[in-house]
Amino acid sequence: MKKIQLSPEWILIISFAIFKLAIHFLTNTSYGLHRDEYLYLALADHLDVGYVSVPPSIAAFAKLASILFGDSVFAVRFFPALIGAASVVIIGLMAKNLGGGKWAIALACAAFIVSPSFLRSNTLFMPVSFDQFYWLLCAYFILKLIQTQNPKFWIHLGLTAGLGFLNKYAIAFLILAFIFALLLTPQRKLFLSKYFVLGLLFGVLITLPNLVWQFNHN
Repeated sequence: MKKIQLSPEWILIISFAIFKLAIHFLTNTSYGLHRDEYLYLALADHLDVGYVSVPPSIAAFAKLASILFGDSVFAVRFFPALIGAASVVIIGLMAKNLGGGKWAIALACAAFIVSPSFLRSNTLFMPVSFDQFYWLLCAYFILKLIQTQNPKFWIHLGLTAGLGFLNKYAIAFLILAFIFALLLTPQRKLFLSKYFVLGLLFGVLITLPNLVWQFNHN
């Protein structure tokens, strides 16, 4: 069996992600739930493909957390902590893909970890934490699409944007901005691929149940 060897950069990224996760696991039960968290927990008892106030995925995460860990503050805040750690990995990979060495990776990851804004959002069970993650993951796939010129990354982008839409509708602004920006550059040739159409199709299929729900509920 071939032994898997991680590069020093990967070890550094994973170390920062574990540190980020530990911060939240050690502190996210130190105080009670925010009032908005009660709303998302209540939605988990009435699963649907749409709600008046938010898209449906936050309720699904609430239900999953309850099934896996029961009813506790730690359970409620497990996924935001996990999403925060995953965000660190993406940030480290982006720094690495842009040519950064260990110092650049460390600086990028540390900047995210010590930011009061992200410390807060990755503690509270709210759509904003997941929204930041989906935007970040979209940015990573945009970077890979342009760097590699591999149009298959359109599929990754479409799937991520679709899931992001089910969390917070604002991700549509990111996708529209990227499409218009790409049209203004020589990279517009990336649109001339079946994978662009497939990515768009997958994104629409993921969002379609919620769009139908919105239409049916005016």
